[in-house]
Amino acid sequence: MLGSGQGVIKYLALLALGITLWRWPVAKPAERFWLNFVPVGLVLLWIGGMKFFPFEAKGIVDLVSSSPLLSWLYLVADEQMASDLIGLFDWLALLLLAAAVYPWFSDVWVRVCHHADVFNQLSGSLVVARRAQQQRRFYHQRSVVYR
Repeated sequence: MLGSGQGVIKYLALLALGITLWRWPVAKPAERFWLNFVPVGLVLLWIGGMKFFPFEAKGIVDLVSSSPLLSWLYLVADEQMASDLIGLFDWLALLLLAAAVYPWFSDVWVRVCHHADVFNQLSGSLVVARRAQQQRRFYHQRSVVYR
């Protein structure tokens, strides 16, 4: 049962990569987003979610205990808790990736930073840059219409 479904997800991700390389010159930004983010997001969601099941926690014991980067987890937690932490880090990576590539998350981040005293200057420059970009798009659209 270990790894069930991961092969299917891997081949779907490879298919998306192939389509991306084939359509890159003509693909719109939204299509590039869906072809690049969704397969990676699906892999992180699936693999991170599997870490919460006992059979997956037992299945990764040898991998984690022999890893120089992760073996310390078994010093502070049992098998299931260490597996849960790895799953949480997978989901955190998914959220950070989504925040980096999805515009809605960027807008929310700008609003949050705008209200925080520490980030006021940073967010102000981001808002000004975003407004300038919107104005350029608006004037470009108007100039195309009147030509």
